[in-house]
Amino acid sequence: MERKLNFVLVPSNILTGLNYFFFGAMFQAAEYAGDGNIFGVDIMIVGIVVFLLGLFFSMLIAKLVVDLEKKLNPEKKGSVFEMQFQKTWLESCDEAQKQVIYRAAFETYKVVNTVCMIMWLITLVAQMLFETGLFPVFSVCVIWVTLIATYSIVSAKLENK
Repeated sequence: MERKLNFVLVPSNILTGLNYFFFGAMFQAAEYAGDGNIFGVDIMIVGIVVFLLGLFFSMLIAKLVVDLEKKLNPEKKGSVFEMQFQKTWLESCDEAQKQVIYRAAFETYKVVNTVCMIMWLITLVAQMLFETGLFPVFSVCVIWVTLIATYSIVSAKLENK
């Protein structure tokens, strides 16, 4: 049952990421519609409504999954609406569950590190060939440096405990 709950969260999380992308794309589409063009205003209104509905449904799915998980495992604590939900949830996990979380986090670190390298190369080539400017390269590097610095700092802190 718990494995099936994870399969519900994966598409929900992917859709949330796509929701943020399309929210940004909506501004581009509205701009291409032209100044003063009612179509641009329509795109903005529909885009904002779809974005808010996407956020609402992703939170609803997360809440339903967490509530079901708490019924299956009464020791689990936290609400998805809490600011410290992840910390509270992690504290209520047993050692085996924490180990799974930590291993998944490390695998994620490795994958995102590779993706940042690829995205940096793509943005660098785009900068040279299409004059896209420095912002795309800068954006990828901010994410990459944040990833590496966070990993290094947390690792150093944990080593000293």
